[in-house]
Amino acid sequence: FDSWFALLRGVWQQHFASGLQHGDVIILHHPSKEATICKRIIGMPGDTVVRTDGGDSQDSNRRIVPPGHLWIEGDNSRQSLDSRSYGTVPASLVIGKVICRLWPLREYASLGLDGNGMEHWRRVSARIGRGSRPLPGNRRERFSGSHLLAHERSDVK
Repeated sequence: FDSWFALLRGVWQQHFASGLQHGDVIILHHPSKEATICKRIIGMPGDTVVRTDGGDSQDSNRRIVPPGHLWIEGDNSRQSLDSRSYGTVPASLVIGKVICRLWPLREYASLGLDGNGMEHWRRVSARIGRGSRPLPGNRRERFSGSHLLAHERSDVK
């Protein structure tokens, strides 16, 4: 019984009592259209975020997240439209934190077909914890997301 209590207490503290933190997966209103999106928090207010894609032509590759805003990115950084496309987003757009994946119900996810036409599978967890983004499945593929350069202690409520 003690181990179950400790597990539930840990889940409660990580997901419900801690507020928003780096690495949390969140659901939020899209900043420019009528839609909801699911992204991971990379930068909090006061943080300096470095874009590994070099940034855009008018700005440098470093961005400071302003007060009351977040820098968010999708885990599939090569195909994600996120803060690299539309900049920081107001924290007020956040609907909630994702703690569990309900669909698909299966325990394994397809990684697709290899060069020989064989389908490969990977075991996935239904629980979504705080942390960094998953790295590309192909180790030779270069990571293209942003990363945190400097973190200034601050809380978003």
